[in-house]
Amino acid sequence: MKTGYFQYLWLLIWNKLIKNSFIYKALCAFYSWITSKWAKSKIASWFRRVDSDIEKGSVSNKILGLDIKILEKLGEKNEFFTKCKERSFLITACKYLLHNFLALNLRFMGILFGVWLGLYTILNYAMGGGFNQWTTLGAIFCGSIAVLNLNITDYIKPTLTSRIAEYFLGTELNYKFYYMTKCSKSRARYYCCTIFGALMALLSVFVHPLMGLLFIMGILFVSMVFYKVEFGVFVTAFLAPFIPTMVLAGLCVLCACSLVAKAITSKNFEWKFGIVGMFIMLMIFIYFVAALMSFARGKSIQIWFIYAVMIVFFYVVINTIRTKKQFFDLLKTFAVSGFFVCLYGIYQYIFKPGGAEAWIDSEMFEGISMRIYSTLENPNVLGEYILLVLPVCIGLMWTEKNWGSKIFWGALAAVMGIVLILTFSRGCWIALVVAAAIYVTFVCGKLWGLALLVLPIIPFVIPETILQRLTSVGDMSDSSTSYRVFIWMGSILMMKDFWLSGIGMGEEAFNAVYPFYAYSAVVAPHSHNLFLQVWIETGLGGIINFVLILFFWFKQLCLGHNLTQSRRLKTLMVSIGAAVCAFMVQGLFDNCFYNYRVVMVFWFILALGIAGVNIAKEETK
Repeated sequence: MKTGYFQYLWLLIWNKLIKNSFIYKALCAFYSWITSKWAKSKIASWFRRVDSDIEKGSVSNKILGLDIKILEKLGEKNEFFTKCKERSFLITACKYLLHNFLALNLRFMGILFGVWLGLYTILNYAMGGGFNQWTTLGAIFCGSIAVLNLNITDYIKPTLTSRIAEYFLGTELNYKFYYMTKCSKSRARYYCCTIFGALMALLSVFVHPLMGLLFIMGILFVSMVFYKVEFGVFVTAFLAPFIPTMVLAGLCVLCACSLVAKAITSKNFEWKFGIVGMFIMLMIFIYFVAALMSFARGKSIQIWFIYAVMIVFFYVVINTIRTKKQFFDLLKTFAVSGFFVCLYGIYQYIFKPGGAEAWIDSEMFEGISMRIYSTLENPNVLGEYILLVLPVCIGLMWTEKNWGSKIFWGALAAVMGIVLILTFSRGCWIALVVAAAIYVTFVCGKLWGLALLVLPIIPFVIPETILQRLTSVGDMSDSSTSYRVFIWMGSILMMKDFWLSGIGMGEEAFNAVYPFYAYSAVVAPHSHNLFLQVWIETGLGGIINFVLILFFWFKQLCLGHNLTQSRRLKTLMVSIGAAVCAFMVQGLFDNCFYNYRVVMVFWFILALGIAGVNIAKEETK
């Protein structure tokens, strides 16, 4: 294999100047000594210990796991629910619709759209809407293709484009995804497409011309989620930063319903719960109590519903993602979604839409023209989202085998890093450094030798605006810093009076109490500190439970890291752990749960960590 000029130059520098140097050898020896001491320590052994008795035998787990027990009991009635599913006309019709669309069956689609357009033309004309030549031509065209009973999907083979995508993404695409029995010659499917076509026509005439198409697309999407829960999980993970909060909540509910339906109609379905799941279930209950006791009860109950739905998605993920391929592919979907979020952020930076100057102290930072926020409406929120996705992208780059995939994921990570810088969020910058330190320590510790040589040079090469922004941390002349400090002072005073019970969730509850404790008449929607905010909202029980969730989650992650023999799985577990650590560091400077979509992504990344642990445990059986 030929060695490129840059690779040859790097090898020369490495072998001649770094590898054999006294400083590098000393650093490597120090790292090896630290590693061996840590591995033999009681703390490390405790983190690697399996607490099966705590998970399965505790009274609290039995109480909080009652809902899982109920679902397991329903699953024992598997034959009853299976028969109901098989006899349901609606479910059968949706199966025909879904699989014929997946197969791209010309006859089915021709009849469906032919009936829709033809009947719409007739009804519209009969009701005085006039003659529409385009819908008439469309109906004739659909009728002509209905003569052919072909499945176009059968002729779709791996093309050059798909092979290139597989190479760079580092995964294999599947081309077998429908049931042939649903696309065979049967009267039932003809009745199905005719009925659906008629319904589309009626909706188009009496509601809106496009309502028929939206109706059939909605039926297809819901059917696909119930056909494959994994599809719903992947779509939800991808769309989370783009869609409105209530649409995202609806997707989470749909996925949860699909999982329950799968569990009660499948034999030997085993629910995953665990000690982390136990404390997360308790968190939902604590949030509910806090909502009932809130100073703005109505709004807090609405927020509780959103929190509960998005937290339940945690259980959907850990009970759906059970193989390494699913795990890796979901991480890649999450990373690609993050790339598109950042790509839109770069578009904002280039074309400079209005509103971005709202987060800039123009007197102190004259060189900063804007802070990008992409689809998440706030630069700090965008930074918090990137903190969760960027370490995952770097982990994917590190573990890919071919150079094409490494370059692809490395490029995505570079774009995310640039956008994180352009948010000018100092807390996120500090958090990213912490994530990098964790990643280097547990994945490639010997790079610390190189890092110690590079770090002193960084202040001389980074742009002045970034250096000025970073060194302004703690400067009270910066309006952002003084704003936060005053809010923290007022919030701590408020917490002293409501430390046990909390005040309830949401901006309305916070603003009902905070003005009585505010310093310098500073108005704030929240406390600008994640841990302080959880304590203020839910009281002592909430903050203790939240810390226990994080504690046992990291413990489980360490256990999974120790159990698995897969280098790739180990590395990605570290990436996920580094992402959560970075998120918590940023939580010291901001309320990271202020944006509901970021809340969902946080519980999703926790679920990914536990899914990885469950996969590692399965390897040892």
